Amino acid sequence: MASSRTRTYWQPPMDRHFIDLMLEQWQKGNQIDGVFRKQAWMDMIVSFNARFGFNYDVDVLKNRLKTLRRQHNVIKNLLELDGFAWDDARQMVTADDYVWQDYIKTHTDARQFMTRPVPYYKDLCTICSDQDSDDRDCFSAQYAELQNDYRIANSCGMPQIFQSPAASNSSGDEVGYILEPAHPASKSSAHSQKNKRQLENQSNSTPPKKPRGDEDGMASALREMATAVSSLSDKRKVENSNSNSIEKVIEAIQALPEMDEDLVLDACDLLEDELKAKTFMALDVKLRKKWLLRKLRPES
Repeated sequence: MASSRTRTYWQPPMDRHFIDLMLEQWQKGNQIDGVFRKQAWMDMIVSFNARFGFNYDVDVLKNRLKTLRRQHNVIKNLLELDGFAWDDARQMVTADDYVWQDYIKTHTDARQFMTRPVPYYKDLCTICSDQDSDDRDCFSAQYAELQNDYRIANSCGMPQIFQSPAASNSSGDEVGYILEPAHPASKSSAHSQKNKRQLENQSNSTPPKKPRGDEDGMASALREMATAVSSLSDKRKVENSNSNSIEKVIEAIQALPEMDEDLVLDACDLLEDELKAKTFMALDVKLRKKWLLRKLRPES
């Protein structure tokens, strides 16, 4: 078993699982003002170790979060400047070459993002409370409406189908609460923790609205929520089925000759892009390293 005292080599599946765990805790309200509760950290490390067969302590996850926050801040600062933009299709920062070259002269920490996709950037925006104010207002209103429907359903004695298997499933494959506007990995779930606390205060200080008396409307809402549960479960199944292919790509990278640690990690980051990963795996084994070096070290 690896211990927390040894260096941790973070691979894309490890980052993806850790980020999913943080999103789950954020969604449950276990992150206050950007700080996770102690129990949240304990729950996350137990799930993380069980998933990957490690024996790490919480400090390993805390240190990784610091690294992820730095990545988030670098990208956030880039996107606030003229000439830089976010490409959703490629999941990376884009800019003209001369813009990049001028910027990295004084900001060397941004060099890696010239060619590196960051598929979890939007998730980091959620975890780091970096949502657009318009989105916060919009989805806060949606959340309030759904919470009200939830109270109405309980007052009518309806079965609690609103809650996902997350409450009883300890395997780490939780789909979250359907009362959220969308899956936490999408931007449409990005309402801030502050707004959630305000909603709780409002629910304690003001009586809930009376039921609308529209049974057809309620039945339709329940059907839509049940469909959402099924859709999210199906998405999880697809993600799990793709994990084997990710592991094969990583194995192929590590099998290449004369690959130092930094090159292996850079290659893992590059091949988070599905199209690049497919190209890499389709190449003859003898050509894979040469192709990687062209992508990662174009100046050499």
